[in-house]
Amino acid sequence: MSKKEEEKSFSWTEKGVALFLLALLLTGVYRSVSGQDAAAEAAAQMEEAIALARSVMATAGEGVLRPGREEGAAAGGLRWVRHIRPSAETPGLWEVVVTVTWPSLPEGLTLRSLRPAKTSAEKDGRKENSALLW
Repeated sequence: MSKKEEEKSFSWTEKGVALFLLALLLTGVYRSVSGQDAAAEAAAQMEEAIALARSVMATAGEGVLRPGREEGAAAGGLRWVRHIRPSAETPGLWEVVVTVTWPSLPEGLTLRSLRPAKTSAEKDGRKENSALLW
């Protein structure tokens, strides 16, 4: 190789530095993409948990509310707990609290709702009217 050809090409040190910088850049891109995947998975789990919590909350309105605690499990490792109790702040209403947990978020997601107490007549689909309109 002539002196002119050596001056035109990169040295082994320059090639090594360029390869190192390329590896650093690719590592950053990989971490960025894998972080987006983890965020998308966490968002999907949150959506599933919200849907489950709403479903469990909705079934609390079927029939006469009674105080108590119920537990259950769903697909994907989701677990739920529902508490029903008379509201301490608002007499005549019941507090329904649903908490959904899953392995990656053990503290879970909690929904709270206040529901009117149903009478047995309302449960049967009858309405009690104090006055009749003719």
